[in-house]
Amino acid sequence: MLDQLVSHGLFDVHVKAVGDIHIDDHHTNEDVALATGTAIPINRFGDFSAPLHEALVHVSLDLSGRPHLGYDLHIPTQRVGTYDTQVSFALYVLEFPYPSITLLCTLILP
Repeated sequence: MLDQLVSHGLFDVHVKAVGDIHIDDHHTNEDVALATGTAIPINRFGDFSAPLHEALVHVSLDLSGRPHLGYDLHIPTQRVGTYDTQVSFALYVLEFPYPSITLLCTLILP
């Protein structure tokens, strides 16, 4: 996800993170997401559709000061390479740790 952010955002970022990834990726992913979100200046609104090889995903973002998550993504596999896709679900859905963000993610075409 970070690769996609910097690729489509047209900027470079280098992350060095140390964590308990021998157990799982959860806390390291959460820490990187929080640090990245606070380090990158973003306008209040953002809206983007990402045409991927197998899908079309639409994301809307509002830095409104009000937390809300709309998440309608169905990831058909448990892993992408070595990355556990359930970590993304837990990070974004179960523990939405962004008190000032409204984030809407929708899978348009599977």
